[in-house]
Amino acid sequence: MSMESTQDNEEVINYDKSKDYWSNVEPTNCGMLGNLLQISIPDVQGSLNFLKQVFKLKPTPMKNRCLDCGAGIGRVSKNVLMQEFTTVDLVEQDAKFCEKAKESLINSGHLGNIYNVGLQDFKESSDTYDVIWIQWVLLYLPDEALIDFFTRISTMLNKNGLIIVKENFTKGNEVIFDKEDSSVTRPMANFKALLKKSNLRIIKEQKQTNFPKELFPVYMLAIRPIK
Repeated sequence: MSMESTQDNEEVINYDKSKDYWSNVEPTNCGMLGNLLQISIPDVQGSLNFLKQVFKLKPTPMKNRCLDCGAGIGRVSKNVLMQEFTTVDLVEQDAKFCEKAKESLINSGHLGNIYNVGLQDFKESSDTYDVIWIQWVLLYLPDEALIDFFTRISTMLNKNGLIIVKENFTKGNEVIFDKEDSSVTRPMANFKALLKKSNLRIIKEQKQTNFPKELFPVYMLAIRPIK
């Protein structure tokens, strides 16, 4: 994995390059996790635990419909979101991942719509959501596109609805660009500044535990629009 520091991710993130990278990834759990299958169980456990804490917040979101952004083959939908929500919609730009997700989830009784589109082009859903879950995908959006995305999906939230982000962050103040998949890993302070520009605020945050120490720190953030 080739990385370098940068402060201008508008220029270095390339949607086509990211799409090409993922088009060569196998539609398996191992592929989705970058061959780090050992993190799957702690990842799922951490997410389920965070969701349970979120449902204790006031005002409390409902459990009717959830949107899984950057859903891949539906790993998070299957193991986390469908354990809590009646219906789960998926957004995923890779067609083969969408087909695998449909195959895996069609008999779950919880599968809603599958939108085969990148987050930068996902304009609207005919449904509104109690929770919008976004995991390991915002690193493929430049700052301005991320603000635009947050602004759009904020309008899709039901009353008491919230956004949950699960993402890598750098340990210091450095922005790190990965040439291989054309992604950017931001420091938490940078990300919080982008949330503020999106008229959003964090109401709960928690660090993922039991991941290998050599990986970027991963945090789960519950986010609501500023009213």
